[in-house]
Amino acid sequence: MRMNGIEYHGHNMDELLLLLNESTEKEISLESIKSHPVGGWSNINLHGFTSSYQVIIKLPVLQNFFETNPYEDEYIHSLALYRENLSPDPIEYGVLKDRFGTPFFIRKYVEGRIYKRVDSIPKQSLRTLKNSLNRFSNVTIEDLAEFPRASDYLLHLFDQFEKSIENIGTIPTHLRGYISRYQKAILEFLGELGDYPKWNRLVMHSDLHEGNIVFIESNVQLLDVGDICRGNPLYDLAYMYSQGDGPIADYSTFPGLDEIQQKELEKLIPLALLSLITWTLTRLVDIHCGIVIKPLMTPEIVKSLESYLLMKFQQFDTRTKIVHC
Repeated sequence: MRMNGIEYHGHNMDELLLLLNESTEKEISLESIKSHPVGGWSNINLHGFTSSYQVIIKLPVLQNFFETNPYEDEYIHSLALYRENLSPDPIEYGVLKDRFGTPFFIRKYVEGRIYKRVDSIPKQSLRTLKNSLNRFSNVTIEDLAEFPRASDYLLHLFDQFEKSIENIGTIPTHLRGYISRYQKAILEFLGELGDYPKWNRLVMHSDLHEGNIVFIESNVQLLDVGDICRGNPLYDLAYMYSQGDGPIADYSTFPGLDEIQQKELEKLIPLALLSLITWTLTRLVDIHCGIVIKPLMTPEIVKSLESYLLMKFQQFDTRTKIVHC
């Protein structure tokens, strides 16, 4: 019996189940898989079941040939964090035995509480998160990218975006307008970042939001850790409170921040917004190029992404007083 009619990377769920069991080296022996409702827009998340435990399987949303496995770093980072009880147990990463060599990552499933909005996280849970993030920021992981200043991180984001549009050919007029607005914002904000203090080069997540935080009693498990780096952990809080589909949330409620830290977090909000704009604009370009899997290329999703992009542009302009004509 077919599990359902949805297809990812040209495979229905039954085919994916067979491919995963054929492609894993650790004899996981999956008995069934289904779509998992929790997860970001950058990955497909599947919930897998064996006879003795449950797993989460991640597949990319982009359908193209990958020169390197995008989940290698996530596996390495997850392993280091698992040893500190800060992330679920990573099991394996590899490629499916299909024509594209589709990458996959498998980790243990953890049962816990995931809040739907950052402003719905109660104070006690925020204190738990604070304690876990303090431990996280001091974890030893080899060969992490380092960003000594906020401007270095912004240039990293901009470089990633520029590489994504190098060979895309004709760009629709409305996308050209978004890209021009984005490039202008980057250049103007870079001038402001010169006065920012040096970063402390502690570990930061880079994509911290409520969907990536699983609360389990007096601890949290952090998900999607492939992009962690050395920078400023306060950036993670600025990002977490800025990324919601609505106004920037009240970050003054986060426990343990002194006046200096609150002011520094406040200054990092525009950088976090530019990161969100970078990701959203990149995804719209990917959709235009036809390299996103079909279930995530619907007109409704494009409309939602464009609405989110314009909202974050407006929030950035308000925070920086940059006026675009």
